[in-house]
Amino acid sequence: MVIVFAALLLIATLVAAYRVSSGKSRKRKLIIWGITLMVPVSPLASWMISLLYADFVAHDGFAGIALLLLLPLFFLAGLIVLLTGIFHKKETGTV
Repeated sequence: MVIVFAALLLIATLVAAYRVSSGKSRKRKLIIWGITLMVPVSPLASWMISLLYADFVAHDGFAGIALLLLLPLFFLAGLIVLLTGIFHKKETGTV
């Protein structure tokens, strides 16, 4: 039941980020998605993946703890997207 709640929370977060970023500039979209990946998605996704792997694949809790190393990887991906958005130059209208 906890996995279902976490999955629904993750989906709601992604939908909210999509709605907030729609209609914005590319720079603003990258910033919004970077923060979204870093704060709510990174811990939820890494926890869900590690818990599902520990329960259904390995049948061992230590394997799930080892997979919690996905948290810094997801956080780093969000940080890269955020920094790309911060340092993204404005596009000129010339062709």
